[in-house]
Amino acid sequence: MANALADVFESITQNMRQDQQMLNALDDDGDGDAGDNMVANMDTIAQALRQVEGRDMTVDQMLQYAGQTLRQQGKGETAPLYANGLDQAARNLAGKQ
Repeated sequence: MANALADVFESITQNMRQDQQMLNALDDDGDGDAGDNMVANMDTIAQALRQVEGRDMTVDQMLQYAGQTLRQQGKGETAPLYANGLDQAARNLAGKQ
């Protein structure tokens, strides 16, 4: 399952990477790195999920791990928001596998 989740986040990363400069340009109220941060954060999530491939973990545990990793390594103000989303998804999926 971690493999499939990582694939999803890698696909998201690739799509964001294609629009990274446009996303940076939309960040005119900030420091112009919103796209950079979004790509970095999705990549961090995908890499965290790759790290747990082959481990005996439930989907909610994988998402919790990805959220923790993002809190530690994430970029910009959106990292905690994404981490909170991962945590919420983990809570919603707990016990449902």
